[in-house]
Amino acid sequence: MKSIELMYQTMLAELGQRSLDAAWTADFPPEGGFTLANIKGRKYWYFDIPDGHGGTKRRYVGPAGDPDIAQRVADHKRDKDNLRARRRLVNTLTREGGMVAPDAMSGDIVEALADGGLFRLRGVLIGTVAFQC
Repeated sequence: MKSIELMYQTMLAELGQRSLDAAWTADFPPEGGFTLANIKGRKYWYFDIPDGHGGTKRRYVGPAGDPDIAQRVADHKRDKDNLRARRRLVNTLTREGGMVAPDAMSGDIVEALADGGLFRLRGVLIGTVAFQC
């Protein structure tokens, strides 16, 4: 198996983090806000977003004790989708780093799964397509 140079490993880690940030931003847009709710003695995060009719739509995010969610809530206002930079990283990794990209159809399917919330709900993709993505 061909080893991956440290520079490309670092770029891949950066791409993963930026993608995670972008996915979070897509699921929780800036016009909404996080709210703590106390249910049966336990605290949970919910995300409230205006529904366009004068009301709000509420979505479950996760338990208040989860440090990852707590950090994301704290950083919500700072997170921005930097699509152009992520595309440059992917381009460099596939063109110069020798990484393999998925075919267009597989990429579209994985994107649809991501947009549907599969990965936010802790779903896992395995196999060749997971390696390529």
